[in-house]
Amino acid sequence: MNEQTSIVVSEATPLAVAGPASESQQVMDLFRRAFEGGGATPEALAQLVDLKERVDRRNAELEFARALARFQEQCPPIPRTTLVDYVTKAGGVVKYRSADFEQIVETCGPPLRANGFSITFDMRAEQGGLVTTTCTLRHVNGHSAQSSATIPSASNNPGMSDQQKWSGANTFAKRISLISVLGLSLTDPDPDNEGDGGTISDEQVATLEALLQEVGADRARFLVYLRVADLHDLKASGYKAAVTALEAKRRAS
Repeated sequence: MNEQTSIVVSEATPLAVAGPASESQQVMDLFRRAFEGGGATPEALAQLVDLKERVDRRNAELEFARALARFQEQCPPIPRTTLVDYVTKAGGVVKYRSADFEQIVETCGPPLRANGFSITFDMRAEQGGLVTTTCTLRHVNGHSAQSSATIPSASNNPGMSDQQKWSGANTFAKRISLISVLGLSLTDPDPDNEGDGGTISDEQVATLEALLQEVGADRARFLVYLRVADLHDLKASGYKAAVTALEAKRRAS
């Protein structure tokens, strides 16, 4: 009389918590036992395949997280070396420093490759003249993560063609989505007056005033947000956050 062997695998199937390699080996051992027994049912084999896929996905997620942590530790600081300088519709002058897309890619490239990462971008046009760009971060183990940014394609520069407007919006969205998916932070190359308790300069006050007019922000509410009675009272260490908040409002509107 032949005895049929059935191996039942479910979410509750116990696997020793000894690490990804150990779990994968245990699944392969289950496969070996099923085939050596000669009586595994198709249902049991299907459950083993499903378990193997779940273990592989979890291992890939763990390796992705470890590799991203290594990248963030190895990636050098990205300084804001690009001067953003433009005249608003109201005639005010806005000046602040940022890091452009090419600079970020150049800085991140070596540690990304060293940790098995690659990045790709996809752009699509939305209704209302919007551009949505998605950055996909892929790891050699197969796991990936995404971040998207939606930016208006309109520009205040009448000399720009429609193609240039779309291209500019796409580049800006690529920059935002890349920073987001990698968890990056930007630094200032020469943090003048920061950390010493000093207040912002007259030029920085003028920049904030111009941005306030440009985005149509409520001045009183903005001062409450900054926790100051006047822009001249703003600490130098809070200037970047103030510009970021106003720029975010400008993009949203």
